[in-house]
Amino acid sequence: MSVHLDPETLGAGVLQPVPAVSPGTSPHQVASHHSGGRPPGALRKVAGAAGTIFRTSFFVGVSLVVGVLALERLAPIEWRPSTWLGTWAGRNDAAQILTAIEARRAEFAMQKEEESRAQQEIAALQADNQRVTDAYKGLCRGTVKNDT
Repeated sequence: MSVHLDPETLGAGVLQPVPAVSPGTSPHQVASHHSGGRPPGALRKVAGAAGTIFRTSFFVGVSLVVGVLALERLAPIEWRPSTWLGTWAGRNDAAQILTAIEARRAEFAMQKEEESRAQQEIAALQADNQRVTDAYKGLCRGTVKNDT
């Protein structure tokens, strides 16, 4: 299968000749005759599409607000948007509070563990200090106890 493209008819009707600039014509007048490659109704089509998008989004927004208000007014309590939002906010707050409580518990446990370790070190230092004191007393009396 082959495609034959004829360069003479390719794009026929698309290109428009640019009007010649006469000596008394300003460049602005020439630019007003030339649309920059845009078809004449392109701006109208874009404006129409923008208007359609605006109208559609406006009506969807109004419908959404009316629907939410109707649900809030007519629905049972468990189906109301305010109940959903309140439940969601309450769950988020509860999760934050539980996380904070767990962090405080972990911090408290770590402090207790560190305190216990410090107490053990203090007891070991006191025992070493007592041995040194006993050895010094024994040296001063002339009798040294040999623990080993």
